[in-house]
Amino acid sequence: MPIGTGSPLRRLSALNLVILDGALAFLLVVGTWLWDFYGPDLGRSPDLLSVTLTLIANGPLALRRRAPLTVLVISTMASLTYHVLGYHLALNTIGMLVALYTVGAHRSWKPSLAGAALAVPVWTHASALQDDVVFTIEDDVVLCSAGAVRAPGGLRTGHGRQQATAGRSDQAVGRSRRPAPQGAGRRRPGCH
Repeated sequence: MPIGTGSPLRRLSALNLVILDGALAFLLVVGTWLWDFYGPDLGRSPDLLSVTLTLIANGPLALRRRAPLTVLVISTMASLTYHVLGYHLALNTIGMLVALYTVGAHRSWKPSLAGAALAVPVWTHASALQDDVVFTIEDDVVLCSAGAVRAPGGLRTGHGRQQATAGRSDQAVGRSRRPAPQGAGRRRPGCH
């Protein structure tokens, strides 16, 4: 495909997802380092340990679609360690929240809920220690809900489950609710 055809968004979506996730991780790591060194002083001054923890908290996002739960656990633990040691309280939470979103988008509701139970207290801890942040229990509920509900399909309701079950039982006895359209087994060129 020539470079000039298609929208920039379409060309961007055609890139390898690992490259995009790697760019996201790189931007978060470098941006956090720059903010830590040149931003307002809101904690311990940065040192080799803070730089390493920032790399551990945000770097694994490059693999977030391949191992979402592992990335979430690593990012959350590095972020918690960073904050407990007294470094800048506003840093190293975005990577953890992106990892939580990824778990919600790519896993069922059970791992998503477990991930939210892990990440929300760390985020709440970092936010509660900041003087200028007013934090309420409603914020926890909103974040927990956002992390626990799967982005593409949401939580399955009984109605959707009944429809899926009915479709499987019809297929099991050799019936179909409606005939398959002609050429249904073939894919059109260019369609994904």
